[in-house]
Amino acid sequence: MYENPDNSFGFRLSLVDEYIYRSMILASSDHPDEMIRPSLTISYDTCYLPENSFNYETNELNCQFYYDDPSVTSWLWDFGNGYGSVLQTPSYYYIEAGTYNVCLQVENSCGTRIICDSVVICDELIPAFTFTIENMNVVFTNQTIGGLEFYWDFGNGFFSLLENTEFQYENTGDYQVCLFATNKCRTASTCNLVQVYKSQLDIDNFDWSHGIQIYPNPAKDEIFVKTGKVAINKLELYSFQGVLVEIVNFDQMKDEYRLPLQGKSSGIYFIKIYSDNGILSRRLIVL
Repeated sequence: MYENPDNSFGFRLSLVDEYIYRSMILASSDHPDEMIRPSLTISYDTCYLPENSFNYETNELNCQFYYDDPSVTSWLWDFGNGYGSVLQTPSYYYIEAGTYNVCLQVENSCGTRIICDSVVICDELIPAFTFTIENMNVVFTNQTIGGLEFYWDFGNGFFSLLENTEFQYENTGDYQVCLFATNKCRTASTCNLVQVYKSQLDIDNFDWSHGIQIYPNPAKDEIFVKTGKVAINKLELYSFQGVLVEIVNFDQMKDEYRLPLQGKSSGIYFIKIYSDNGILSRRLIVL
């Protein structure tokens, strides 16, 4: 094969150090003894570059970064503001809010990869509001810290997206008014009980609400509403976002009224109690 390469096919084997009388003898591929027939084994290792993403969690101005590829041996973070870290999962506190182009350079035995992502850092978000009542009209003033968008739930199925708003109620009653404030990172909310009335007589009529008992609270499978001598027309259950999820109507007076909760996700809800005396809203926790 070596002397006549044009007439032969294959490859040549030779010893690393050639000495006289030293040789390697190979059997042919059709030798009767299969154990000494030559064979070629090719071994290779598959090599992968590091993972192409990192994760992070923000808590106001603080950001916790995560990268967990076990093959990586070095990490070089650039937090997008001139500062960085060589830790695998660093935590960094930004001085001010903004959008930062964070990059991570990682390396393993196969090579180096650079990963970049836009990280939004937000200021503290504290929703708050005040209100004034004149007759049946309520003026709401937003006092939120760090909010960019707002959603008002007036506790009766109506809402507003204005930063400051007002609402003219048609019926007297207790209304659970909630303000949802949103920035670029998250949404937070706060609720206040707003008592809407026309006169002192209406205020006196609200005394019926003090005898309302809702139990158990927190609840799991069902709740009961006990009102004493006040008849309830219906109960409505709303999610924390103001979505109506359950209605139960009653056509006769009872000692206590039942509202089933089977199939409801755990969280905070609002229950509205309708009677001839008015409308009452209460917060409910479902386990």
